[in-house]
Amino acid sequence: MREFFMKTERIGFSKWNEDDIDLAIQLWGDKEVTQFICATGMFTNEDVHQRLKTEIDNDEHLHIQYWPIFEPSTEELIGCCGIRPFQSEIYSYELGFHLCKKFWGMGYATEAAKAVIEYSFETLKAKKLYAGHHPQNKASAKLLTKLGFLYIGKNYYKPTGLYHPSYELVNNKETNIKAKEITISAENPFTTEAISLLNELSKCLQDITGDNGNSSFDANDVCNDKAIFVIARNQSGKAIGCGAFRPMNETTAEVKRMYAKEKGMGIGNKILSYLECQAVDMGYKSLRLETRVVNAKAVLFYRHNGYKEIPNYGKYENNINAICFEKDLST
Repeated sequence: MREFFMKTERIGFSKWNEDDIDLAIQLWGDKEVTQFICATGMFTNEDVHQRLKTEIDNDEHLHIQYWPIFEPSTEELIGCCGIRPFQSEIYSYELGFHLCKKFWGMGYATEAAKAVIEYSFETLKAKKLYAGHHPQNKASAKLLTKLGFLYIGKNYYKPTGLYHPSYELVNNKETNIKAKEITISAENPFTTEAISLLNELSKCLQDITGDNGNSSFDANDVCNDKAIFVIARNQSGKAIGCGAFRPMNETTAEVKRMYAKEKGMGIGNKILSYLECQAVDMGYKSLRLETRVVNAKAVLFYRHNGYKEIPNYGKYENNINAICFEKDLST
């Protein structure tokens, strides 16, 4: 008899094990199920075995899977729905679901996904969930929007070799509590704390992009009446992030040195929001910035916060590794 660790009205969530190869073949051996999840559109027998092994390994080491889901009364396989690690971001996961064709269009994906979202946020204390879909999979796009996910741009998905629309769902309950504990204030960029934050940022950028960004920032540029450097602090007064902008012209300023020591706490969002408000107060109509294409998290962050990609400007004009953004502050 199949054991279920979680149930909804019509679905029982179980866990994959080595004896489930026939069920795995039933699901991932169907090319109509896999048409949007791999480059060839279909799994080989070896692919199915490897996928099952991956799910079992994820449960053994991380206690998560794309869990197999069943009709509890008949124990008939509906498909799978669950989470897997999202890159190296702590307490963030990627949501996914694959259903046997028999169960398409009956609301099972929505019901299963809602249960997994609740489990992720309430039990696992996840800070964020990410999801994506094949560009041609319109049904998944509609479902993710229905579930409350927000579109954050396109990301390269190696298994298909395509750029997939990507989405994010934030655990607002967790984030809002922590965000309330953060204070932002304008400070001197030459203090010991400020220099420490800037050095940490430089190291992170060096590790991610191969360039620490120091050549594109002069602290003196943010020490005038039309510029600002800010530090974020937690309840204990510890410096946990920074950000700045400097003037480009009378109506546009450039965001610089955005950094958060801890991810998933809303630090970056709060710093950026503060900078935008200060920019408006100073009479700016827009903010611009540059980051590197390889810095995927930064690209997603700015897109999520309403920044639109623009042609590379200034020193970045002919730099194929750079990507530039702008946000209209007048709307």
